[in-house]
Amino acid sequence: MTLVRRFRMLLVILMVIVQFIVLISGNDEYMPVEECGNMIFMALAYSQFTKDTEYLTKHYKILKQWAWYLVQYGLIPATQG
Repeated sequence: MTLVRRFRMLLVILMVIVQFIVLISGNDEYMPVEECGNMIFMALAYSQFTKDTEYLTKHYKILKQWAWYLVQYGLIPATQG
């Protein structure tokens, strides 16, 4: 595994840890635009790191919903509902 791949995986792990800490601390805000984007990036990172493209196929329906939400509300986050 190259140093770049290890660094990318470390970033993904850190993002998950930070999201989890914010969630359990009760200091989270309602930010569905950001959360949809984060989940799409996390799914892509997992798929690329593990070389498991079947994961994306299996979760295509929800990934498509998150992508649609970003198209609808991503440019003007104040309208996210």
